[in-house]
Amino acid sequence: MQPFFPRDAIIENDLNRIGYRVHQGRGPEKVYHRHVGIELILAQSGLVDYHVGSHQTMLTAGTALLFTADRPHNLQVLDGEYRRSVMHFTYDSLFPKQRDTLRRLFEGGENICQVVFAPDAIPRFLWAAQELRRLSLSPSVSPDLIGHLIGIAISDFQESAVHAGKRDKDNSVCAEIIDYMHAHIHQRATNAELAARFFISESYLRQLFRTQVGYSPQEYWTRIRIDTARLMLATGESVNTVARSLGFSSLYGFTRAFVRFTGIKPSAFMAAARHNKTGA
Repeated sequence: MQPFFPRDAIIENDLNRIGYRVHQGRGPEKVYHRHVGIELILAQSGLVDYHVGSHQTMLTAGTALLFTADRPHNLQVLDGEYRRSVMHFTYDSLFPKQRDTLRRLFEGGENICQVVFAPDAIPRFLWAAQELRRLSLSPSVSPDLIGHLIGIAISDFQESAVHAGKRDKDNSVCAEIIDYMHAHIHQRATNAELAARFFISESYLRQLFRTQVGYSPQEYWTRIRIDTARLMLATGESVNTVARSLGFSSLYGFTRAFVRFTGIKPSAFMAAARHNKTGA
């Protein structure tokens, strides 16, 4: 087991002196250590196994990790050259609004949060880190300027977390609607009725399916029906029976939809399935 260092004296002294510290460049394997303040890491390359207390996670390029640094933490490079930018800072170096943002990010997460930065946020973070490094060499630095630069990184982290939460919500809502479609494959419902059932707007429903599935809600529901129709026809069910059981209002409507998605008529599909089964 690696030796445990209860404090990182250099970081702690720097944080006590100016309220922040920045590392940039290659990140070697480190022994477990802990120190005062908050740590924000943005990985730029490589694959890293990172431990913070009992929490373990993987960092890849574009991934950011935010945590309270008073718990033992270390990293081990698993693949490639690990390059990163790290900000250490204290609560006192932040504006009140930024402190509130940190508290919200840490809610229910054991004071640790991980996100994937948006591509346009990465150069802003690197610029802010570079400016903080430059300012650390200055004999007199405005605390407001320090707070502003750290705030850029925190704001981008928060925005990335919000987008991640929205993606999770979108995935969950879309999965519920798709489950409903499969369970009610014989029924028909308009976009307005689907949206009302799941307490969302029609525009959100259409956008959700366009981004998550690649089809409109009605097109996807019809596609499910046609996939089921192919299975039923292959087992010998008649075209009329399949059309009625899947909720099509007419045989013509069923045939038209079947041709649109498969390229052949239901009767031709049945004949081909029968031929393949008998080998005749």
